[in-house]
Amino acid sequence: MKTKLILLGICLSCAIHAQTVYHDAEKFPLLGRVTDAVKVRYQRLPDSLENISRKEIWDLGKNSAGMAIRFRSNSTSIKAKWEVLNQFRMGHMTNIGVRGVDLYCMDEGQWYFVGSGFPNGKESEATLIKNMTAREREFMLYLPLYDGALKVAIGVDSLASISVPLVNEPIRERPLVFYGTSI
Repeated sequence: MKTKLILLGICLSCAIHAQTVYHDAEKFPLLGRVTDAVKVRYQRLPDSLENISRKEIWDLGKNSAGMAIRFRSNSTSIKAKWEVLNQFRMGHMTNIGVRGVDLYCMDEGQWYFVGSGFPNGKESEATLIKNMTAREREFMLYLPLYDGALKVAIGVDSLASISVPLVNEPIRERPLVFYGTSI
């Protein structure tokens, strides 16, 4: 009887640890945007440019290319849920390059690629990395390149913490900003 209770306790502990809790990415810093004067969080161009920009330029400004969400967690796995604006497809690029997400982790002051989220529709969910040791790490989640992100959520273990980053990296003071198009 005692052995059965111990095994049941271990199984319950594993099940609780394996559950994922999603956190709205709006709680965390967003990199790659010049201004907060936008209607939509993941829009690159300020609202003031809408009426003076060509439609093609304005539409490209809705892409979330170059934007990344920074956070910190001690989770053993990181997942993401995201919804895109248009669900674009391109003949010369994979869907992951068009509307997928990429996760980077900082280790000893260096950023390392750790996983990608493959899109599976207008709304997607993916495990970006799993089976890590439970210790505090800094993360950066890059958003889709050729589509706009509407909603983004970050999933961590139910018993893990998730918070704003402690490390100011990459440094954003006096950023160099350039914008161009092939249109």
